Amino acid sequence: DAPDGGTVVASLVRRTPELRELRLASNWGLASVGISQLAQGLCSDDVPLLAFVDLSECWLASVAGGEAVAALLRAAPSVERVDLSSNWELGAAGVRALAEALPEDGVALSSACLDKCGLTGVMGG
Repeated sequence: DAPDGGTVVASLVRRTPELRELRLASNWGLASVGISQLAQGLCSDDVPLLAFVDLSECWLASVAGGEAVAALLRAAPSVERVDLSSNWELGAAGVRALAEALPEDGVALSSACLDKCGLTGVMGG
């Protein structure tokens, strides 16, 4: 039984301490479950100092997607930039879940790309 994508990526990240950018764009099969697996796999003291994570077009959807991204940012608190663009189903519920699941301090996030994330109307901005 082969390990899931998020678990394999976490193993790669842990073994590459100089890694600063992780680009996972267009890995549709990852989705919320894969990003959650990645976050779980990074929960250790020897997480590389990632600065940028590209999760564009990874099929992150709604509350589960937002919570998965928040878990990743908590597991890798050095991340300064995250690209969530073209996760059409993330929507306002997912962005709200991301915001609410982040600690008030303890993460370095300074830039979040939310292009084409299904934000519309009053709830979407």
